[in-house]
Amino acid sequence: MNSIYYTIISSSLLLCSQAHATVVYSDDLSTNAGFTVVADADTSAIFGYDYSADGIPSAPNGTGTTGLKLQANIANGVASEIAAVHALGFSNTPYRVKFDAWINYSIAGGSSTEFIGGGVGHNGTGTGRNGASILATGDGGSSRDYRLYKDDSEQFFASGIYSSTLTSNNGSDLALSSAFLAKAAPGAQGQVGTSDAGDMGFEWVTFQIDVDPNGSIAGTTADKGTATFTLTSSASGNSVVIGTIDNSDGSSLVDVEGNFSLIYADLFSSVAGDTNLQFGLYDNVVIETVPEPSSSIMIALAAMLVGTHRKRSQ
Repeated sequence: MNSIYYTIISSSLLLCSQAHATVVYSDDLSTNAGFTVVADADTSAIFGYDYSADGIPSAPNGTGTTGLKLQANIANGVASEIAAVHALGFSNTPYRVKFDAWINYSIAGGSSTEFIGGGVGHNGTGTGRNGASILATGDGGSSRDYRLYKDDSEQFFASGIYSSTLTSNNGSDLALSSAFLAKAAPGAQGQVGTSDAGDMGFEWVTFQIDVDPNGSIAGTTADKGTATFTLTSSASGNSVVIGTIDNSDGSSLVDVEGNFSLIYADLFSSVAGDTNLQFGLYDNVVIETVPEPSSSIMIALAAMLVGTHRKRSQ
């Protein structure tokens, strides 16, 4: 019940505050200015990478074709991850992080299932999944293609933090397969074949992380701080709320301020048949601060919440 209430409240607050959000940072990732790269061995980070050479179109929220290219487990056959980390520059303020991401993989060459994502609250020194974060596969080669993390701890579907619109966090879920359609690999790559529905491969996806450092799940006395993760497909135009990281269980408390991160990881030891085709791209990072809702909005939301409760009780 609490997760359903929170979904209603958080979604409504985002709609009410969208027009009043203030952009405080934007970056096309043409340089590494302000970023710290935290990486395992056998990884690579290239800022200002021209992805048009791979037949990849301009990301949906920009005009150019340069961005950040990340790779992991390029040759050694050892699980590895890499994160580009940047300071927020403010605190105790609701905010939103958005960025475009593309994950590429080798079809005929034997894909190695790898993950792309990002997060907030990174400490600048730990692993890629430090803080509150999300990772998603490109080829759907996992039983859990969309994963939320508290620091390095994966939050499984049974935790209840995933959106009530999902029946699982696998790409076969109807909401995910409807949002992420099957896509052909770019022709310039010389690949023949398509991704499966539900997979993020071969398309630009806009990641959005809405953070309220003072928020908590409705009806709880939890330590505060929430981060809601939403993915929007450029191919279908559909958005899916994956879930909300919060500190309500008290057993794993995470910071949702400090730094944001762009993450790429291979969580398995297998190496792609053609590592030139196995990578993640990032472009058009935007951070917005979001004002607290007015009292009139809160009253309207309270009425909505009561009405929803009555309907569910009938």
